[in-house]
Amino acid sequence: MVAIQYVVPQKNGILEYGLSNGVVRKCDLSPFFSGEAFKELQDFDEFCKVKNGKYYLEWENGADISLDTLEATAIS
Repeated sequence: MVAIQYVVPQKNGILEYGLSNGVVRKCDLSPFFSGEAFKELQDFDEFCKVKNGKYYLEWENGADISLDTLEATAIS
């Protein structure tokens, strides 16, 4: 099963992440910021506190997003 190897937060809600199969993608999470769980992540310092769970990403405020959702919303 493919897993997230690394994640790099970028400005404007963009995350770059690399997968165990060598694929590198970017995902725009800014549309999620209107939701209650992701609202705090509008602050770049909070957005940068992302933790890699290998099959999901999670932030200190409890927001999380699955690898499947990342892949479905990838912009590159």
